[in-house]
Amino acid sequence: MKESQLRKIIRESIGELMNEQPLPQWPGELGGASLNTGSACDTTPASPCAQQWFQNPNANWAANWINNRDCSNYTWPANNLSVQALAIMATAPNPQPNFIYNNASDIWGAANNAWTTGGAGSDKNKFIGKMAKGRYAECQKAACNC
Repeated sequence: MKESQLRKIIRESIGELMNEQPLPQWPGELGGASLNTGSACDTTPASPCAQQWFQNPNANWAANWINNRDCSNYTWPANNLSVQALAIMATAPNPQPNFIYNNASDIWGAANNAWTTGGAGSDKNKFIGKMAKGRYAECQKAACNC
């Protein structure tokens, strides 16, 4: 089968799944994880949600993203980024379809199992970024009662 045909089938399958299955209703429906919501609404990289979902919340890319979010803009990433990350995972050389994501370590573990290489702009890094941002946003929605 040609690669273009395979990509088309994967895209169609993902589209069908996204149309047929409801989005996760959180907390924790995606992979059975729980979300750390035991604190007041802290929107800084020091928040429990940031500590749970980002390997290094003070890294420039993560801190900039965290510091530019609040209840007015958590919904889209919470509803979409984890789903996009799972779509990327489905196309990995060694997909991890039933992986349970409880924290940043789990995200990195799944990525390391799925891809042997990474780097700027790689699917591995896109997966890590989207999953961390999506889970963080959902955690913050719950912690901040958005």
